[in-house]
Amino acid sequence: MRVTFALAVLMTMFLNAARGQEANLSDPDKLRPQLDAALKRILPAQFWGGVAVSKDGTLAYSQGFGASDPPTSNTLVDIGSIAKQFTAATVLKLESEGKLSIEAPVSQWFPVGGMASAVKLRHLLTHTSGMSDEGAIQPLNFPDRDEAVRRAMNSTFHASPGEKWEYCNAGFIVLAAVVEKTTGRTFEEAVREKLFIPAGMRDTGFLDGEGLDKDRCAPRITRMLGGGQRTVTLFAAPDGEPWAWGLRGAGGVLTTFEDLSRWDKALSGTEILSAAIKDKMWTPVLNGYGMGWQVARTGVGTKVSHSGRTRGFSATLSRFIDRGVMIAVVCGEDTDPHPIEQVLVEAIFPAEREETRAQLHVSAIQLNEHKAGQLDAAATWEVGGFAGEFITASLKCDGTLRATLQLAPGTARRVAAELAGLSKGEPGVGRATVMVGLKPYQFSGQDVKLPEGISLRVLPAYRGQSEDGTRILDSRPTLVLMDEKSGFWPLIVRMDPAVAVELIKGLESAGK
Repeated sequence: MRVTFALAVLMTMFLNAARGQEANLSDPDKLRPQLDAALKRILPAQFWGGVAVSKDGTLAYSQGFGASDPPTSNTLVDIGSIAKQFTAATVLKLESEGKLSIEAPVSQWFPVGGMASAVKLRHLLTHTSGMSDEGAIQPLNFPDRDEAVRRAMNSTFHASPGEKWEYCNAGFIVLAAVVEKTTGRTFEEAVREKLFIPAGMRDTGFLDGEGLDKDRCAPRITRMLGGGQRTVTLFAAPDGEPWAWGLRGAGGVLTTFEDLSRWDKALSGTEILSAAIKDKMWTPVLNGYGMGWQVARTGVGTKVSHSGRTRGFSATLSRFIDRGVMIAVVCGEDTDPHPIEQVLVEAIFPAEREETRAQLHVSAIQLNEHKAGQLDAAATWEVGGFAGEFITASLKCDGTLRATLQLAPGTARRVAAELAGLSKGEPGVGRATVMVGLKPYQFSGQDVKLPEGISLRVLPAYRGQSEDGTRILDSRPTLVLMDEKSGFWPLIVRMDPAVAVELIKGLESAGK
């Protein structure tokens, strides 16, 4: 199963478990060469972008890259969907002031029929409304706020509110509209008043450009149909990014690394956002998503994060709240910021050795012409103690052994921590959908020993496509074996929460 065949969306990119000595973020003279060297090993020659590291709300490291116009700590950039955390924080702050309740339905502000009486603000904040962007989200320059809400609430819903998780930009547009109705101000004015101004984020605003210095804008370099690229304005304009009710609340925030460190400082305290607000934002509901943030337990404590991608830019912002560390990466739209963030994480939090060995047992699994097969079965994990330097985890489906994994302690701890941030349920027999793909491998008999270079990853959900083109959206925690050399995924295990909890307990017990 190549990634192009089974297309999974990583809503978050989790870090390796780490128990080493944290880098000294309070000594820039020592930190800079350490992080410079780490980035040099991964950044391509033509890379454009910037990275920043903040410690306890103070910018400890900021570096721009690019042959022309590399961003500085005060360059304005578009952070895409990272903007959702500002929308969520504004809504929750209004609730703390007694001006709204997130348990209220959308119909309290917009009696537009459809699902407006069933969908609560809480559902929109957590992407559990059941609404899909298909048909719910309007063109980016859509001018009519109330009509945007009406169309969203009357679109096709894929699930009942609260039942499933599906990332939905339209939900945050509806939240922005509720902010306007509640405050009697424009959405932009409300967010500035509640968050940006109190946090000292004087260089943060929106695509409308109000109050921002156009001379400090990064270039918005976008792809053109048919190939090539062009540079357009950062602010909303005929040649820039539209700014209207197809985007408000879901994106459209412009900021700088300096201001992101000020936002980090605000989040570290309780003057602007209370502990209760932050607890709501950072408590995962489904698929590790809280309210405007992805949440994960890691080997270095709790990580809250969000990524963003828009015309000309891709970005990620992560806070390791138990360590007081923020990492931000902004780059061009064709560059994935997550591997860059991962390099910084590994440099700041030196990781334990990771290694995965795997053997698949495919007896009675019907393989197609691509040597791929799938089964859905009652599943259990059996985790043994150390066998040499490894912990053994065996997956049984309907009582038959299907996979034997040998995990280095660092891998076992990371997987247990990542799953713990996603899974709710009690130990016991649940079900799992197990997909195997063996096309690159030579094997005979029913046991397939996978080559070296296999890694084990945790996905908060699985989104893919079957051979006949059917859309797959599975909200269960998912384990993936990745063959880094071939780009192939020989094993995908989509687990009921009870199955994941059983594995977590086994790995945690074996690692003691």
